[in-house]
Amino acid sequence: MRVLSNHIISENAQGARILCAITFHFDRSRLGYLAEVLRSLAEYPVAAMDVIIVTNTLQKDELSLLNRLCRETLPPNEVSVRSYGDLTDRWDLTWCHKTIIAREFIYENPGRYTHFIYLENDIRLSFLNFCYFVEYREALRRFGLLPSFIRVEYSKALGGFTASDVFWPVYVPVQSHVVLGDMVLVNMPNPYNPLFILDLELGAEYVQSPSFDRQASGTVCPWGVAERAAMGLCLENVPAPFQSRYYSSLSEIRYGPGLRVGVAHAE
Repeated sequence: MRVLSNHIISENAQGARILCAITFHFDRSRLGYLAEVLRSLAEYPVAAMDVIIVTNTLQKDELSLLNRLCRETLPPNEVSVRSYGDLTDRWDLTWCHKTIIAREFIYENPGRYTHFIYLENDIRLSFLNFCYFVEYREALRRFGLLPSFIRVEYSKALGGFTASDVFWPVYVPVQSHVVLGDMVLVNMPNPYNPLFILDLELGAEYVQSPSFDRQASGTVCPWGVAERAAMGLCLENVPAPFQSRYYSSLSEIRYGPGLRVGVAHAE
């Protein structure tokens, strides 16, 4: 670890070779949000960053726009746009990255990648966010738990940042929590994250779990189709007495540019 501008930068994170998939239902009005997500990934000082845009469009002009955006935003990283048309349900697009995980990250990955990231198309995951995951993944390993994030967005009405998925005040003493030194990590009442990160060990577990399958995941959780697609291992192999495997470090939450636990909602 090293400290840069009051932030902990993980050397393990800098050595990561990342495969990232982003789901994008094509909408010209949302290309700006996607550009922000890609720009955030372009700032990762990692060994490798390959990005796949998973989209529903088959139109040549729309694909050209996506390819141009990728070239301009993510050089010299490897970026590809993959189209999945004729879907029975438009939300099936959110599950198309599962074959990418199975084939390219787990079964046909001869040491090329160390981590997989799944993102919804308006979620900015900073490198500091990734460092936090890598650091706390090891710290929480002995508990069978995983580091998670809190989605934040700017509220014009409130004139500040708010936590999008925290619908009521969280009283920490009554929540399941873990104390690591001066850090308090909490099982949030609503564990939903619009993203997930896997290392190779977690990836091997994930592809064998019910949460990896569109239909079987419905037996794990009653969330919607798109939300279950982003569920990762949140509700798999949860150790007692916890409600999920996802833990957020409330001691680390900072709304604004420096946040590590909070992931920014681009809208």
